[in-house]
Amino acid sequence: MDMGINGGFVGMNSYTITSYYVSKHDEPLLTYLGAKGSLFSKNFKKAASEYFSDCPKLVWMIKNKELKKRDIVEIVDYYNKNCGE
Repeated sequence: MDMGINGGFVGMNSYTITSYYVSKHDEPLLTYLGAKGSLFSKNFKKAASEYFSDCPKLVWMIKNKELKKRDIVEIVDYYNKNCGE
């Protein structure tokens, strides 16, 4: 699984928005999982649970807040080591 992170700023007052994208090896496009620092972010827990649905233990950890959006690197590492191809 690959992961991408994108950041930037808006307007005269700058602030950081970090967007999280992932893709599994057989997927030609990236999937957006949400953004840190954005008011318009999709619900990370729901999006990540759906995306990683082939890994029930990881979904359980996300839904029970053992792993959160700030843990995206750990989430991807866990998936790659325990659930990925």
